[in-house]
Amino acid sequence: GRIVPFAVNGVGKQRVFALAEDAERKLWVALQDRLCAFAGGRCVEHYTAAQGIGSWPLTALCPGPDGTLWIGTPGGVAMLRDGQVRFLDSDHGLPFDYVRSIRVDREGIVWLGGFGGVAKFLGRAFTNYTKKDGLGSDNVRPIVRDRGGDLWVGTVAGVSRFDGKTWRTYGAADGLTDEYTLCLLV
Repeated sequence: GRIVPFAVNGVGKQRVFALAEDAERKLWVALQDRLCAFAGGRCVEHYTAAQGIGSWPLTALCPGPDGTLWIGTPGGVAMLRDGQVRFLDSDHGLPFDYVRSIRVDREGIVWLGGFGGVAKFLGRAFTNYTKKDGLGSDNVRPIVRDRGGDLWVGTVAGVSRFDGKTWRTYGAADGLTDEYTLCLLV
């Protein structure tokens, strides 16, 4: 029934841009100028732009099953694993730079959403899906995967479902009260 401030090492005074908990139960917090991992109420790891994460503020965090923390930024996506950072942007085949959302599914496929559609990453190359492929809009927000394996993507023009072959977009005609979709839960 009340909000308890999280005031560790000055974090309580800063804006939080993204949160995620990894398999080791570390809480990752993206702040204005750094990324911190908390365990036992203290910061056990921290990273800044100097470590190569990319442009700030960070826009998304998603732990993968292999221990990689995927980090969305306005300039691409960073992969943090065992203290090492690898950064991917359009120079590395990412079809868009501004990454707004990240989802790693049960098969280990990484899905990135942003200003340019949805990118599927299998470890070596990206496959991009856009409005031309049936996505509601190229401006993508949340990405979730349901128990049946379908991918659901919130866009500024409705909710799109991908069954692995085709996209279907749901909008106002299908009952959405607002097509600008900021969050999804399955």
